[in-house]
Amino acid sequence: MSAPEPGSTLPEGNIPSFYLQSLLPPHATASPASKSDLKPPYSYIGLISMAILSNPERKMLLSQIYNWIAMEYPYF
Repeated sequence: MSAPEPGSTLPEGNIPSFYLQSLLPPHATASPASKSDLKPPYSYIGLISMAILSNPERKMLLSQIYNWIAMEYPYF
């Protein structure tokens, strides 16, 4: 099991856009490429799903999920 590569922006690369849109609240819009210190518009389950789906093995340890979220979304 390997951790995600630092700086890898996998949401738009490996995860279908229709799936990302389904993770958003109905009124939200998101651009995965625009990351800042703002809270992302995704639910916690959405963030966890994106982390797990970013791994080719489709599984991660809790610490790896936390690290992926912290690297991809500085808000956390």
